[in-house]
Amino acid sequence: MSRQSLLDRLTYGRFSSSFLPALLIVALGVTGTVTYHAYKASREHREVVERVLAAYVSFVAEKMQESTQLGVVSCAEVWLYPVMLGKTGASMNQIRADGSCGARDGGRFDIDLTKGTAASRLPQPIVGWLLDTIPKHPAVDYLEHWRIGSLTYTVDGKPELISYALRVDRDRPVRAIGFIAERALPQIMATTREYVNLPDVMGTQGKLSDYFDFAYWTSSEPPAADNGSSFRQVRPLDANFGGIMLAVGLRQAGLLRLAPGGIPRSRGWEFLGLFALAVGLVACSLLLLRREEQLARTRANFVAGVSHELRTPLAQIRMFAEMLLLGRVRSDADRRRSLEIIDTEARRLSHLVENVLQAARSENGHLHVNPSTMRVAPIIRECVETFAVLAQARGMEFRMELQGDLVAPVDSAALRQIVLNLLDNAAKYGPDGQRVVVGVALFDTTARIWVDDEGEGIPKRERQRVFDPFYRARGAQHTTGSGIGLSVVRELAGLHGGNAWIEDAPDAGTRVVVEFPGAFLAAQAATGDFAVA
Repeated sequence: MSRQSLLDRLTYGRFSSSFLPALLIVALGVTGTVTYHAYKASREHREVVERVLAAYVSFVAEKMQESTQLGVVSCAEVWLYPVMLGKTGASMNQIRADGSCGARDGGRFDIDLTKGTAASRLPQPIVGWLLDTIPKHPAVDYLEHWRIGSLTYTVDGKPELISYALRVDRDRPVRAIGFIAERALPQIMATTREYVNLPDVMGTQGKLSDYFDFAYWTSSEPPAADNGSSFRQVRPLDANFGGIMLAVGLRQAGLLRLAPGGIPRSRGWEFLGLFALAVGLVACSLLLLRREEQLARTRANFVAGVSHELRTPLAQIRMFAEMLLLGRVRSDADRRRSLEIIDTEARRLSHLVENVLQAARSENGHLHVNPSTMRVAPIIRECVETFAVLAQARGMEFRMELQGDLVAPVDSAALRQIVLNLLDNAAKYGPDGQRVVVGVALFDTTARIWVDDEGEGIPKRERQRVFDPFYRARGAQHTTGSGIGLSVVRELAGLHGGNAWIEDAPDAGTRVVVEFPGAFLAAQAATGDFAVA
């Protein structure tokens, strides 16, 4: 790798670890700002549409109010105009109750307000109410000495219109002539809503019954049902119209006519969901960046650990090889000792290289085993004897508890790699001069191999993680190593259909157990009976 290429990789590494998280956070902030403004624009759009619709319904209600009041006055003029023309000779018989404006004569009255007497065909409670109400009710000036007024009175649960002509003398009411115009209000309302003068926004030429709901009632009655209409407006008619309340509501057809597509729905949850998705993506990106940095550090530590482990045996081999080449060995015993050290260090290098190759094959999915039925104890004994030469400098002792007639389907090379890794692990994390116990026995139909050391042990919360590639347990950071030995052990055991785990040693320290299925004792192979240790 060129110097410039290495510099580019270092620069990119620093950039990715320092600036990419900041850029992701800035992007998240921009996304949040855009999302907020989009939600705000959506909400404002909805509010504007609602205000426009409410304003239009209010406009329709105001026009209906004006037109209804004009309709009531117009009908009163038609009914009472002959009375007011009669002046002093007026009588209730002059009321024009000919069905105009849809009214029906529901009873006439002629009240002398100065004397408090009445000529009427109405029930006495209504007459008494009129005597008490008309003097206080505001009426509208119409002709000289005459005013027109309208009242509402509930008859059989329905508001009925009462129109009267009021004779005044020096602004003092003296006489009232009128009648109950039954069924006048529904006709007036129907006529008003069909011919109310409105801008042709709805495309209905002023006929609004298909787009609006209308209702009316007196102030003493509860509001009528709105039939599911929206943006309902309630308007009271002026005081001189007897306390009539008018309600106008926008139907769905009118809503779709004024606002094609309807009212924009609230998108708050959608925008919140999109922002939450953006937060999740940024969080995942940050986690991936962190994971990448952790992997980079792990690989760097792995390279450093492997390099350190390679350096010592290589230095030993080179030193003793140079001594032999330069003839600096004084005796045959020293020459033999030098060759033994070269052989020992070469074995250590071979073991380390094999571990690295096994880890690479496992990562690429190319790790395979070829099991064959064989005795397990001889292979384990061979591995212990080989490793004992490597462990002489640390004064380690080995004790073997081997069940010699145990047979299992294993790959001999993989088994050697497993045992050597377990012994190497015990040597690294145990004290000098410790006793390492290596055993194998039959449990049901599985062969269990275990290695006990006298180290500090591994906490239970980390006993699963130490089998992960490159993971180093706490307290073992000061120890050199590649961090792949136990991961190779579990991988090879798994390819045999077995498993590997860690438990406490019987006395002190750590026990690593590897299990292979399909084992039996050679002496009982012919009968098919299996021994249990």
